[in-house]
Amino acid sequence: MLFALCPTVLSIVGCGGENLGDPTLGAAGPSEGQGTELGEQSQAVGGGIADTANVFNYVGWFRTPRGGWCSGVLISSQWVLTSAHCIVIAEDGFKNCVFGGGSIPPCPECLDATIDVNFTQNQNQWPIPANLTGHHSKAVSGQLKILGGGAGPVSGCTNEGAAHDLALIRLDTPIPYDGVRPMHLPRFGQPKCAEVVGNNDNFRGIVAGYGAIGNSTAPGDPPGYRTYNTSYNWDLEHMGSGYFVYRNRWESPLSVYEGPLPGDSGGAMMTYYSYWDDFGQARPLLCGINSRYYPIATPYPPFFGAGAAAANVDIQAAAYNFIDQNVVRHNNPYGRPDANWEGEPLPRSDQFVVSGDNRLYHRWTDQYIQEHGWELAGPGYYNGTPLVSEPSAVSWSRNRVDVFVKASDNTINHAYSDDGRNYLWDNWGDAYPAGVSGPPKISSLRAGQLDLFTWGRPYGTNFTPLYHIKHINWDNGYSVGWEDWGTPPPAMAGTNAVAESIATVAGGLGPNRLDIFILNKTGANRKIIHAFTDTGRPPLSWDDWGAPSDATLTGPIDVASWGPGRYDLFMTDSNGNLRQFAWDWGGVWAWMNWGHPPSELATGASVVSMGPNSLRILTIGQSTRKTYQRTWHFADLGWKDYDGWALTAADASSWGYDAPSPPPGGGGGGSGSSGCQGTCCDFNSAGQCTVCIGANQSCP
Repeated sequence: MLFALCPTVLSIVGCGGENLGDPTLGAAGPSEGQGTELGEQSQAVGGGIADTANVFNYVGWFRTPRGGWCSGVLISSQWVLTSAHCIVIAEDGFKNCVFGGGSIPPCPECLDATIDVNFTQNQNQWPIPANLTGHHSKAVSGQLKILGGGAGPVSGCTNEGAAHDLALIRLDTPIPYDGVRPMHLPRFGQPKCAEVVGNNDNFRGIVAGYGAIGNSTAPGDPPGYRTYNTSYNWDLEHMGSGYFVYRNRWESPLSVYEGPLPGDSGGAMMTYYSYWDDFGQARPLLCGINSRYYPIATPYPPFFGAGAAAANVDIQAAAYNFIDQNVVRHNNPYGRPDANWEGEPLPRSDQFVVSGDNRLYHRWTDQYIQEHGWELAGPGYYNGTPLVSEPSAVSWSRNRVDVFVKASDNTINHAYSDDGRNYLWDNWGDAYPAGVSGPPKISSLRAGQLDLFTWGRPYGTNFTPLYHIKHINWDNGYSVGWEDWGTPPPAMAGTNAVAESIATVAGGLGPNRLDIFILNKTGANRKIIHAFTDTGRPPLSWDDWGAPSDATLTGPIDVASWGPGRYDLFMTDSNGNLRQFAWDWGGVWAWMNWGHPPSELATGASVVSMGPNSLRILTIGQSTRKTYQRTWHFADLGWKDYDGWALTAADASSWGYDAPSPPPGGGGGGSGSSGCQGTCCDFNSAGQCTVCIGANQSCP
């Protein structure tokens, strides 16, 4: 289709602020032929294609403070980058370029607006799923943020103005990764759009936003869809004083306009060049934010065409610093594994191991992926009694960690901390006085509740040889003591079976769901037996999960659950490899082989979930006795090893994030274990804050 402009086009130069009706009824706007102007018609990317494959799901839409709509780009789970004119536009803002002096009037009250940003493929979807929408309120997230500060004026009439046309919306709560995976901007050594397009003139770009498919005279499909288009001849242009835009022009008689149209403001302008992001996906690079389109005079009949401009986000210092001060957490000298993006802190994890002196040691990895070395967990044991089993750890709230380990007197010892650093100890008694018990395994259904499991086997030959599952529940200080939860079916476990290792997880399929996994040994055969209860109480139901056909399983084993109905079971095999068995809503996956640390065979496994699709797995080197950690955070982030000699297998826990997201004032890591009650702008090697400013101030 040829691009055509309506008769009154010269009074319109912006591309946002579309009329949007009730989502249950679809978008509402004046129909073609009513004498409406470009900018008042529901439309999107010129000649665009509906994003039916949801490729650009990080591009969302929102109602502007004055009742229209704009697009926006999720650049971290809690921040949306959009156009400033989408926030401060007045009702007649576009017409003001011709009739009112060249700028959109300021709108101070707009900065206090409440906004919902939605990431549905079309605006007509209703109700909107909870994982596809984010809410912004001044009470929780502060004012909307405009490049340069204040409420305007924002120029919508020049490319120089387009270079300044950026705003940030902080969402009150993060968008979960199972809904939208953010379009992380490349940072700290990752390639930038301006560096990789080769020839900064005439490169191929992608524009994505919301509205109808088509152009102003032939809207095509109904309005409200996320659409995209590609076009050549995009240029990077310097606007002076360190400001840049990406710009394109369609001026030949046969040109089809393929740039942004009304409703696309705040959407993404990208390049086809792709890089592997921290989610393990090939993504295009975000070059700019759609700002404006405008008429241009041409020497060819019909003597007019159109141009478009997008605010540069990767090399102009003002834009870079604007994003950095508000979104990007402070960099640290230890780096990060997740493509060096500093806007998404990873949850903290704590690692535990019993060393050669039979005492418990602790280390942790904070949200900046800064490693804190091994140190004794308090005195390292209870009343000087040597520890003889691998530890089992769980965290049920921020700063709270509980660790259980078997001592040489056959009792279960307990270490706990309320600050993540200082540990106290007590003794939970003998799980099976009539016999021998195995290493403990701990899980937690909710804050303040612990469910501790082990196995017990009677002494002597006059007792039933099959092992018993032992359990003790602790609920905010109240405990009924050890209970016998029964034995697996003999036909399933086998004669004279031994529980070589057990693993437990809580809440995987409901608020009172407890799952127990047993590495069952009968003679030379080893397999996984699974027991569960949906009430938090016996009786247990049992099923057989089998074993891989290519190797023999070895313990200890461990299990984690990072989402409803999701279980990830880890162990090692007789070849020294790490093995995984995953179960997702009843769809059993094949056994998977994760290999072993570089130049070292593995023995034993522990796993902790830090959030959706996020796991840390620990194992011990057979010869070095070092602790090795492998992280999966939407992608395999590889192995790390930690010095120190481990007597037993290791275990880990995670309470989530060390600190809340940056406060509305922007800046650093917030309060938490750093010791800063405001905004922390820098940390020392111990994770303590060295530059602490007010909670509503920005880091220098």
